[in-house]
Amino acid sequence: MKKDEIIRRYLEELDVTEEFACLESNDITIEHYQKGEYLFHAGGKVDAIYFLADGKCRIINGTSGGKEIYIDDDIPRGRWIGEMEIAAEIDFFHSVDMAEDSVVFRIPIHVVEKKMMQHPPFLRAICRQLGWELTQSGQERVRVGLLDAKVRVAQCLYERAVRTHQEAFTISCKQTVIECCVSVRHLNRIFHAMEENGIISRNRNRIRILDMEKLGSMDKDT
Repeated sequence: MKKDEIIRRYLEELDVTEEFACLESNDITIEHYQKGEYLFHAGGKVDAIYFLADGKCRIINGTSGGKEIYIDDDIPRGRWIGEMEIAAEIDFFHSVDMAEDSVVFRIPIHVVEKKMMQHPPFLRAICRQLGWELTQSGQERVRVGLLDAKVRVAQCLYERAVRTHQEAFTISCKQTVIECCVSVRHLNRIFHAMEENGIISRNRNRIRILDMEKLGSMDKDT
């Protein structure tokens, strides 16, 4: 299959043909990545924007201890990657790798800047995602500020169980304290209280949810 046909097939599947109408096939590089392969690393120079044509990717953040944690492990196809850095004129803020084998369209930054000025649908597509991400970030900050710590932890566990369809899973303590904005000591106290109330059982970092109904309704009990 020719390059033009491959690009057109993905664009039609994702219903974004109009947004990409300003681009020639030589403006786009089709890149294939395997699961676990990095698209870019935090601190890297931004020389292109990426469009996830197929597969899934993950956003990774570094910790002070030099380890990496996933802050979003389920970014679906049809999403732009790197638009925030282009808008802010900064280096890549996070690292991104692939959650599964994926296909990515790479568009050089000089092409992006030119086409955004020339083709409103292309500009709107990037701005729409940028606005969505900023709104989601703001909503998350408000949510964290308003909810009690034990409710934040409960929601974190509940959402993990619903998303993975598993009531037993291993957590990263460091990632959980970041997501829930609590200290390690406070997190352990919350887990201990949940164990005493028969909501979960715990073996080190292995969590088993014993009462999904109680866990999901903790925000109603505060």
